[in-house]
Amino acid sequence: MIRFHLVESADGRLGRALRRRGFDITVPVEVGLLEANDKEHLAFAPREGRVVITQDDDFLKLHHTGTKHAGIAYYKPGRHTVAELVSFVCLLHDCLEPAEMEGQIQYL
Repeated sequence: MIRFHLVESADGRLGRALRRRGFDITVPVEVGLLEANDKEHLAFAPREGRVVITQDDDFLKLHHTGTKHAGIAYYKPGRHTVAELVSFVCLLHDCLEPAEMEGQIQYL
C-alpha cells in the first residue's frame, strides 16, 4: 500500500481529509522536517517508503535533474478542490503499488 508524505507547500486540508479516510500520511512537523528544503523531503520519503504530495514546482525540477525519490504526486495550485484531490489520491492508492510510483510523477 502506498504511504504518503505531504510537504509544507501542500494544502493542510488535504492531509486532514486523507487521514479521516484512514490513509497513512506524514506532515513535516511530525517528522522533524518543518522548514526543510525540498531535497530533504525527497530524501526522507524513500527511507520511509512514502510518496510526496506537493504543489511545489521545484519537486518537478528535482525529478528532472535525476534526484531519486519514491514518487511524487503533484497538483497545480488552485486547479482542484480538496475533494477532487482526495479522489485523485484515492485512485493512486487503490491502483498503484509503491514500486510503480518509485521515481515517477503522477499529476493530480
